[in-house]
Amino acid sequence: MRSDARAGCSRWSRRARAGGRALSAPRTPFNAPNYVKTIKRLLDKSDADSIFNTGPVESFIDDTYGEVASYSATDDNTVVFKFKEVSGPFTTNLAMVRNGVVSPTAVTKFGKDFRNHPVGTGPFIFKEYRQGDQVILDANPNYWGGKPQVDRIVFKIVPDAQAALLAIKRGDVHILADVSVQTVCVSSSPRVVPRIPSVQLCATLCFNFGCRHSWAP
Repeated sequence: MRSDARAGCSRWSRRARAGGRALSAPRTPFNAPNYVKTIKRLLDKSDADSIFNTGPVESFIDDTYGEVASYSATDDNTVVFKFKEVSGPFTTNLAMVRNGVVSPTAVTKFGKDFRNHPVGTGPFIFKEYRQGDQVILDANPNYWGGKPQVDRIVFKIVPDAQAALLAIKRGDVHILADVSVQTVCVSSSPRVVPRIPSVQLCATLCFNFGCRHSWAP
């Protein structure tokens, strides 16, 4: 998407990349009207597909859209936001994972279970989720930036730090996240190559499901 701020930041627009190809069945093109449906899902609790109908919600809805007076799709590729007053962090907040754009077709189809069937436009397609066990993503052959060089990514949930370290020693996993420095330092395995930052950082690993084309299941 391209951004266009005007009139002292009282008006801001986003333009979706034109010519997006459909990636899923039923085919749901990524365009401005469907983007507006995502925003309505967040802001209008009376909407049949409101995110608040799916269960407990943690979001930055107020932080992101609190100063938005109105929003509308002016054509298939443009969404215009108008503000009550200047909102400096708006563009940054809009890019946060909790404000990701979703397929309205999938939202309606899966209803309250949509959170277990995410649909986006990114380089990987959601394949499977086993609660407390793993998440599987397959490469999206129709990704606008080209098919990823990795065919599949599997996120394993291993609560025990020693079991996780043993898994990487054996080569069962390739990357180990959220492990303590103490655990890494006791390992002498050549498979374990720690990357320890010099400062304390709070980081989040996110997948960009994109805003450039259509949704893939």
